[in-house]
Amino acid sequence: MLGWTSSLKGEDARALDTDGSEDVAGPARVVTIWASYGPYHIARLNGLRRAGFDVTPFSYATTDPTYPFFRERPPGLVVLNDAPVGRVNPVSSFIHTLRSLLKEAPDLVLTCGYERPESLAAVVYCRLPWPSRRRPRARCVLMLENVRGSQRRRLIEQVKSLYLRAFDGFLVGGKAQIAYLRTLRVSRDKIAVGYACVDNHRIELLVRGARHDSRRLLPADYLLTVSRLVDRKNTAAIVRALSTYVRALRQGAEPFHLVIVGDGPERSRLEALAENLHVADLVHFTGELSEFEEVVRYYAFASAFVLASWFEPWGLVLNEAMAAGLPVVAASQVGAAADLIEEGVNGFTFEANSDDGLAVILRRLHDMRADLHGLGTASRSIVDRFSPEVFGANAASFLNNRPPQSPSRSA
Repeated sequence: MLGWTSSLKGEDARALDTDGSEDVAGPARVVTIWASYGPYHIARLNGLRRAGFDVTPFSYATTDPTYPFFRERPPGLVVLNDAPVGRVNPVSSFIHTLRSLLKEAPDLVLTCGYERPESLAAVVYCRLPWPSRRRPRARCVLMLENVRGSQRRRLIEQVKSLYLRAFDGFLVGGKAQIAYLRTLRVSRDKIAVGYACVDNHRIELLVRGARHDSRRLLPADYLLTVSRLVDRKNTAAIVRALSTYVRALRQGAEPFHLVIVGDGPERSRLEALAENLHVADLVHFTGELSEFEEVVRYYAFASAFVLASWFEPWGLVLNEAMAAGLPVVAASQVGAAADLIEEGVNGFTFEANSDDGLAVILRRLHDMRADLHGLGTASRSIVDRFSPEVFGANAASFLNNRPPQSPSRSA
């Protein structure tokens, strides 16, 4: 249980201090603010509850068209605006958020998006004076995956740096996010990792269940990628590297197949590319899968996971693949690669613009097939450092003044 007091109401036990002010004993109360809720968010809520928090989730929109599959309704959900993300009125949302926070009276607010009016409302709420001097001020923590881009405007960055001083702390993914915040002059002791997490335990259980199922309509040995089929994901590079790797194999050798989970505007181009490179019989498209359990089935039987994105602030699919016990290969432009991939231990990295570099890695995976299980075991061990439990514990560190947990490879 967290060592904190909260403003619980009703028949809760109350303790009068000698100066006549009231404190209410109970678990610390936290409000989380996201646009909508999907499996990643639910995993974080569970991590907060296991850390001892009383959790109330806020959603500032009814739906998020960018992530239509985020449609969870966690217990106690407060929907701040009756509109999809693109139609939320910022002034109304600020007012609704501040009113709801005053009603819930949390000790800690975890919000996402420094540019969002809900985050500004959270800052205002946490800076309001409280009538009882015995009650500690509420804390406002910003969760983010932002990294430094190539076209950041100096004036905007200066204003952002000033605004970020209003937050009590930051929960981030890893090295790239820490480095960006440091350029904005955020003190290192205000930054904790743990934001980039998935439900490792649930994925592991689902994988075990899938492997016990005798039905298997999949190639014997395949590489897996999971993403929306858009240009930024650079899936074409994987198809081209597969072709190069296959051509270099000795005659009669059995190559890896490639399974592509996801859909999008690039699919027809990718199918044509596979035909032109004469690997269409090795490339399999599943289309969009609506249920996560279906996706996990493909993780369960893959030989390794590949992500070739041109740019990715983090890339939670790497967490998923590692929780499923897979070796992982990723472009160095994927933010998670610096924190999650240990070269030769659980996977490999390459440059997103180097098809040949990826082809060399595919050949290396081919030659070490007997050792891939060991790399997958290392993946599971590494990703445990980025778990919902770490997220919850590090959120709590902003209340109890304890140092946050730090993965051994993070900055």
